[in-house]
Amino acid sequence: MKKCLLSISIVLLPFLAAFCQPQRLYFHHLAAEREGELSQATNFFVFKDSKGFLWVSSINGLNRFDGHTVKVYSSNTPDTLYSMFGNNIQSPFYEDSKENIWFSTYEGINCYIRKHDHFIHDTIMVNGRSVEGYYIAHLDANNNLWLMIQKEGIFQYNIKTKEKKHLHDIFDPALRLKIYADKASGKISRSFVYGQGIAGLQVFDYPDPNNYSKFQTQIFFDGSSKEKLFESMIVFDVLPESDTLVWVSTPNNIIALNPIKKSLQFYNQFPNVTHIEPFKDHYFLLSSLENGLILFDKRTRQVVANYRQQVNNPHSLSSNSLPSVYVDRDGIIWVSVNNKGLDFAHPDNLKFDLLLPPSEDVPWKESRITALAKDQRGNIWCGTNGKGIFSITPEGKLNSILKIENTERTYNTIISILPDNQDRIWIMTWGGILLYNVKSRVFESVTPNNEVFYHATQLQNGQILFGAYRGGVYELVERSDQNPQLKKIESLKSQKPYFPLYQPKMVCYGPVKTLQAL
Repeated sequence: MKKCLLSISIVLLPFLAAFCQPQRLYFHHLAAEREGELSQATNFFVFKDSKGFLWVSSINGLNRFDGHTVKVYSSNTPDTLYSMFGNNIQSPFYEDSKENIWFSTYEGINCYIRKHDHFIHDTIMVNGRSVEGYYIAHLDANNNLWLMIQKEGIFQYNIKTKEKKHLHDIFDPALRLKIYADKASGKISRSFVYGQGIAGLQVFDYPDPNNYSKFQTQIFFDGSSKEKLFESMIVFDVLPESDTLVWVSTPNNIIALNPIKKSLQFYNQFPNVTHIEPFKDHYFLLSSLENGLILFDKRTRQVVANYRQQVNNPHSLSSNSLPSVYVDRDGIIWVSVNNKGLDFAHPDNLKFDLLLPPSEDVPWKESRITALAKDQRGNIWCGTNGKGIFSITPEGKLNSILKIENTERTYNTIISILPDNQDRIWIMTWGGILLYNVKSRVFESVTPNNEVFYHATQLQNGQILFGAYRGGVYELVERSDQNPQLKKIESLKSQKPYFPLYQPKMVCYGPVKTLQAL
């Protein structure tokens, strides 16, 4: 093996930009200002259905987003029989077994019939008169919608039979209803009524799941209790987590309420939380009117992250005033932004900051990146088109630039990179293969007969194979003098470049139209 004496210039650069931290979110924006987007910028309820469509409420119609464009539905259509009933959407969305979407407007119950792309609607008469102020809170296993009508009480509406049943009255002026159902059986044991900005929380317990007209009730936070802890407090949102734990947001606190023991725990680092949304297994997302989006760990009862608007960052929140937050079935976070539409982010999609050199005289600034590979230490190796190779640490720091000087061969034009399991970096270049030892920081050339190689692959048994530009595959032969050699596999002959394509337990090498398994 011929040693290649190379002059290496190493440029150490300071910390420039970090990789995305696990708790960072990169937001995109769905607005109402531009044509073809949301019908209106006030959007409290969001739902992704089983077909992948996103349904977005507004006070001026219903928006269906397919990932590219928005279709708007409203009551202002020529066919009034099959259009929406009312434009001001007042509840979350619920999908039934036929994939139809149920929701309420202020005027009544609406259902989107997917098969025909139109709506049906219904209302409830109370004492012979038509009523308004509908809010749907749950669709149970028996096809009953649980809904509240302002000043009238809690009702059940069966979506199959259209049967309507009044269960009981509620305190006035209640605006919102939450239902707690057992996750295993689906049986409902408790409901919560509150004013969303009004003092008081009414809790209904249902001892008999076959007769919800029988109930026990108690009221918290309306000022009527003699206990100081339960003095008058405005309630923004309620999230029942179990029979003994209910999360309540108020203007000054998040409260963990045990409605059975009537005990409270206060967490006062959360002012003006408008909505509490479960996130993954152990977290809540809290939307706030003043403090952006908060990630809260239920186990430690601590804030993990706080996402806020950054004026010069287009991927931050559009505002710190957020009425609500929703996590869809794919884990995407949707945030309602006051008077600006929706922001959304996928927590599992990482976005990297742009990595730039500190000055204009760094030689690879104008060169494109042609190869990327990760070594066993977690470093990312980047090859360039004519300007050498550099590495990035697992923390996102630009580590060094390795540029080969004073050579007639085009070693600085990188084709591909292979870090092996012995802490060596194999670099395929237009000048041949270079082998870089990370520990000794020494390069050597290992190219036989001035051959050019496109790619290299290490198999599960440790064997390393190289696909040649002029055809054929070479295998690495480790020698006792530690000088590696490449030996051509004579059974594989072709005049076209060989590429590795797939490796479960074998690797397939071949030119464009031919494959051979090794």
